Amino acid sequence: MDRSRHRRSGDPDLIKVEIVVGSGTIETVLGVPFDVSAVGTLGGVLLVAGAIALLFGERRYRAYCLLVAGGCSALVLDGMRKYADGRAGDWLYPVPWNPPSPNLYVSSDSTVLGVALLVALIVGTLNRRVFGGSE
Repeated sequence: MDRSRHRRSGDPDLIKVEIVVGSGTIETVLGVPFDVSAVGTLGGVLLVAGAIALLFGERRYRAYCLLVAGGCSALVLDGMRKYADGRAGDWLYPVPWNPPSPNLYVSSDSTVLGVALLVALIVGTLNRRVFGGSE
């Protein structure tokens, strides 16, 4: 994808994939132009979730819904990061709109990791003890 159109990646964690496997390598394997930052968008979430869901056989619809829900929640949280211009990234691509960001946090702040771990611990505990989850 054209980087001038996508001034910011929807997901900074996906850029780490590009450190290990560059876009050029992926382009060579796929035979088409590829940019890792495109995966961190709404369109990317829908496509990648669809590809992964195909691996789940008869449970692919449920897997797709859960993957899309997880990807969209990540996009919403990414949209709340602080940006210099006060606008969120192109995470809604292909929708051509950069919504204003509430500028709630900086992704490199260690408090973000602490809150995420605490929420994961609470959800995991509720799943096992209250809802009887076994997986």
